[in-house]
Amino acid sequence: MYRLGGRGARKQRITLGSYPALSLAAAREQARDIFAQVSAGRDPSLKIRELMDADTFETVAAEFIERYAKPKNRGWKKQESEIKNTLLPRWKRRKINTIT
Repeated sequence: MYRLGGRGARKQRITLGSYPALSLAAAREQARDIFAQVSAGRDPSLKIRELMDADTFETVAAEFIERYAKPKNRGWKKQESEIKNTLLPRWKRRKINTIT
């Protein structure tokens, strides 16, 4: 638990993980990083929320086809087919901001 903004601010809780999956040493390391972010004035839960709210590859690919490929490219059907057959099977549910 941490407070961003001093004693008057409300407490916030971040769950790091469950015990067998996350060792005590790793949890302590993560807690140190979180408290360093809080002491620097940054809210560590914002990054977690951004990851949870991010679009998936599937939605971004569909938006790409509708916004850019269809209006500007006569061969958009081929592009759409290539995306559906080669990229979507592997990247469909992956959050777009985790792809590097």
